[in-house]
Amino acid sequence: MPTELTSDTGSHPGHAPGDETEQEPVTQDAGAEAEDQPLPENAVERFIAEHVQPRRHEFRSAEQLPSAAQLLGTALARRRIEVKKIVEGRWAFYFAGTVIGGLSHGLTTLVSAHARRVLGDAEALRGHLKLMDIPCAEEGAELSGLQLRGFVVGRELVSMLALIPPYEYDDAVGGPEAVRLLDSTAADSGAGQPQVIAVDVTELVSEYISSLAVDAVRAVPGLFAAGVDLEVFSLESLRSAVVLDVDENADLLPHHVPTLGPGRDVADAIAEQILISAAL
Repeated sequence: MPTELTSDTGSHPGHAPGDETEQEPVTQDAGAEAEDQPLPENAVERFIAEHVQPRRHEFRSAEQLPSAAQLLGTALARRRIEVKKIVEGRWAFYFAGTVIGGLSHGLTTLVSAHARRVLGDAEALRGHLKLMDIPCAEEGAELSGLQLRGFVVGRELVSMLALIPPYEYDDAVGGPEAVRLLDSTAADSGAGQPQVIAVDVTELVSEYISSLAVDAVRAVPGLFAAGVDLEVFSLESLRSAVVLDVDENADLLPHHVPTLGPGRDVADAIAEQILISAAL
């Protein structure tokens, strides 16, 4: 994976510190909401009808996009953090002449070695989540709800996207409609063949769902920035919500330029967290 921070090459600067500071116990207050109403019959169709189709004219069209590496490089430069290449695939971050972090094969020092080991083993990740009483999907579980993809940096949810497969969108609006996705994960599909429609819902999700995403990252020691995939049946409720995955390699680009809605500056949050972690 190319990781040139100042070029047009597409890389996925990961996230999470090498700081192994012991973390606080994670708790979930899932009972804080009233859960009397039944689940919607189809969470995806309801979301499309309420939040996507009425704003179809606002969809972004295809355009020249920066790489994730460029986004991170720009955010570091704004903080006067100098990037120096050490060897192929490895960079060091300097602030006022002192090394404060780095990047190795797409992952920043916001991802510790222990966190990489946990996230590389799906069963180990589920074990960490269950230990903290965080609801998570079992392997092979069939998904029927709305999929969300959050990005957590430090102890804050910076961005949350709802992911809509194009075929589900077509079904919901009663026929095929050309939609081009500004999502680097769709690159392998070819032009005009998006894998998912990314809709920013950062300000729509309840604090309970935001906390679920943050808690999922907190459950992995040494992890201070990562993507979190969730399945929910409502943007306001935790009922039946589960964590699907925690991804230290999650792409920044869809959060900066979603198909619909404002972009969120995840790269800026990562650069700021690198400075904070260095000061601890």
